[in-house]
Amino acid sequence: MRFSIFEYSQEKLVSLGLDVSDALLLNWFANFFAGKMEKRTFKDANGNNKIFGWVKISKVQEDLPVLGISTERGIRRKFDNFVEKGILERETIISQAGKKSYYKPTDLYETLINTDAIQKEDSSKSSQRNSSSYAEETTIQNEEKIPQRTKMTYAKNEDKNQTSKSSQRNSSSYAERNSKTYAQGNSSSYALNNSLNKDYVIKDTTAMLSLSERFFGKNAFDSGFAEKAAAFLSSQNIKEYACYFEFIKNKVTEKSKTQNTVNNPRGLAYKLFFQVDVVQEYKDKEQQLILQKQKAKEKLMAEEKRKLTCPVCGEHFLPDYKENCPSCNFEILKFSSQKDIAVHKRFISLPESKRKEYESKLNEIYQIDFFDFIKLNPAQKAEKQKQREIKLHKLYAEFGLIG
Repeated sequence: MRFSIFEYSQEKLVSLGLDVSDALLLNWFANFFAGKMEKRTFKDANGNNKIFGWVKISKVQEDLPVLGISTERGIRRKFDNFVEKGILERETIISQAGKKSYYKPTDLYETLINTDAIQKEDSSKSSQRNSSSYAEETTIQNEEKIPQRTKMTYAKNEDKNQTSKSSQRNSSSYAERNSKTYAQGNSSSYALNNSLNKDYVIKDTTAMLSLSERFFGKNAFDSGFAEKAAAFLSSQNIKEYACYFEFIKNKVTEKSKTQNTVNNPRGLAYKLFFQVDVVQEYKDKEQQLILQKQKAKEKLMAEEKRKLTCPVCGEHFLPDYKENCPSCNFEILKFSSQKDIAVHKRFISLPESKRKEYESKLNEIYQIDFFDFIKLNPAQKAEKQKQREIKLHKLYAEFGLIG
């Protein structure tokens, strides 16, 4: 007997009374659920959030004609069977747009997956990859054995030179740090006075004030900070001011974590701001920091472009996994309908008791048997829709939702 059908245990499928068409349908659901299926969050009895996916029956028919099920009712029976057997959970929403059923896999569904067979297959593939990699590595080493020795000798000489240079840099950096530690006041004053004497252009004092307030709070430093900061950053050829301020802010945060407490965070920020070795550390990371900032900005701009604005309450939000406005619950599909906008604006202004009464009567209007509905011919369906519109109009008038 073959152990797996679409990665499900055939033995477990049979024990639950499921056939190959059920396995195919479950496989379709699992793949679509993990992909672009429309999602919605529901709370369980304990108040925990659970994500469900909307199953559009026409989509199933379009993707799986091989099932040979020509009616929506036939496919719905399949999903009803999955729910009855405890393989899927279901939540149903009834609104003015109609009825939607959402599903999610259960723990029982997970037991259907033949993990042993999948692990064996992965193990086999991994073994093949390791064997192939080892063979390739051995071949390359044999072919390049002599050149490799030459390259290694050259690399070692280079490493010695680099080590020597690195020692010089470390020595210089250490000396700078010591001079900053033991004569911070004098060295800082000298550097600042020197930069001012060289007539560096001080045109960004307003930007310094704005950034210091943004990152460290209002009146964080003395009145001369802005002028000194502008001169210093000019002397160090730092143009991305905001990026440097953010770097200093993060340095203070890091020191606060490693030292548990920092008695004067603003004083530490001021001290670090004018240290040359800190500037050099920033410059080593500058391009990376700027790139990260740019990516974050681009991501934020992309999100802003995708956001919708609710025409009822003005809420600005991302529509991901949402059908309604998160603030006033107005349906996204109706954002362009002036009539529905006017109705919903009046609805949300009703007292809570009236809103509950309205929603109860609205559910009664939309409470229909879908299995009976699909049996109707087009003329009968049109008549049903006409009667529903009449009832809705009366309901709107009853609660003062239309003028």
